[in-house]
Amino acid sequence: MDTSNNWENQPADVNRLKGMAYYSIAETPTHWFIMYAFYHPRDWTDFPFFGLDEHENDLEGELSVVRKDGSEYGKLEAMVTVFHSDFFSFKPGDSSYANGQETIDGTVRFQNDDGVERPVTFQEAK
Repeated sequence: MDTSNNWENQPADVNRLKGMAYYSIAETPTHWFIMYAFYHPRDWTDFPFFGLDEHENDLEGELSVVRKDGSEYGKLEAMVTVFHSDFFSFKPGDSSYANGQETIDGTVRFQNDDGVERPVTFQEAK
């Protein structure tokens, strides 16, 4: 597979571009570390004249730190997101995580999904 020519070989209809989602789970005696990575063959903007970056082979991601607390799914303690070279740290309001070598950038947002509160993230289009 040649990933150096995505720009030239993707469909003209950008609604047909195919991204991929990957995940990984690492487990310790006390925690699960759940990582999601989202691959995009192209990353572009409608406003390149503002100096915004356009490039091939983009990968963004999110890492969740979940404490094993005896419940079925554990307790979310922290979340780190990455896009390009920017990392942002978030925590639920009741987490004991605090600023240290890195700063906490915000509070994790949750959405009710059929009676279950689930953390949510978003990615911008393009």
